[in-house]
Amino acid sequence: MEALIKQNNSQYAGPGRDFRVIDLTASDLPVCDLVFTRDCLNHLSIAHIRKAVANIRSSGSQFLAVTQFSAQTVNRNQESGLNYRELNFQLAAFHWPAPLEINDKRMHPGKHTAFWRTTDLPSQS
Repeated sequence: MEALIKQNNSQYAGPGRDFRVIDLTASDLPVCDLVFTRDCLNHLSIAHIRKAVANIRSSGSQFLAVTQFSAQTVNRNQESGLNYRELNFQLAAFHWPAPLEINDKRMHPGKHTAFWRTTDLPSQS
């Protein structure tokens, strides 16, 4: 991982753009317009998702983009770092409002990227 971060910083870093290894649940996050967590939260436990979202909200960042499966009818919990699973953030245990926007260019049926304003997310999502 360290080599990839170093290579990306060498090739792609610039004003307002750098690459880092962080713990989304605990690291100090930079303030930015959009936190893009494609396929990330789907590997975390519900408790860790809540911590990550609280951390993103407290960073002052304006928007959050996540992988969303709107057709999913139940969000199951799992231990962080295990399997990937489909989540619908509008259902329990999250109860997020309807997304501001959905990118409907799907990698496979039912999977898309959805966007929320961080201030619209429940404080205990």
